[in-house]
Amino acid sequence: MTGADLSPAAVARAKREATTRGHQVAWCVADMRHPPVHPHRQFDLVIACDNALPHLLTDEALLTAFRAFYTCVRSRGGCLITVREERAGIRVKPYGLRIEAQTRYLVWQVWEFDGPIYNVAMYFVVDQGGSTCVAHVMRTKYYAVSTDRLISLMSAAGFQRVQCLDDRFYQPVLIGTRE
Repeated sequence: MTGADLSPAAVARAKREATTRGHQVAWCVADMRHPPVHPHRQFDLVIACDNALPHLLTDEALLTAFRAFYTCVRSRGGCLITVREERAGIRVKPYGLRIEAQTRYLVWQVWEFDGPIYNVAMYFVVDQGGSTCVAHVMRTKYYAVSTDRLISLMSAAGFQRVQCLDDRFYQPVLIGTRE
């Protein structure tokens, strides 16, 4: 198994998490549009889940990623992705309350759709029991790309039998194979 992420901090955390659980994973920092080249090595499956692909903000960037995935997959291998399906309005997504020692963390996201690009803000309220709290926010943008468009782009990259599997996971699952 090989894992990659654009963020060095995310890769460092993934390494720690895998080690803690006793998993053997080769990790690297890489852009999904330009994955690391492994001479004479291809994968059975390339996975990009939990809305990772809509970080790429154009069809051209997505097609580049799908072509890179196709190159990484051996014959009879596949690609599996999951994405969000919401496309309009404003959505508030609570993630609940986390408690560590005497500190409470309240976490939620706000998604604001306005055309093909939408804004996401993730809020963290840190409550240490006093009369005030501290709030932090992280912001990013996503491409509100439809599953139909993703299927078309996967096919254009060379994947065959591309389809969307609905009602099997909390996000739509798209799969395709390399014949």
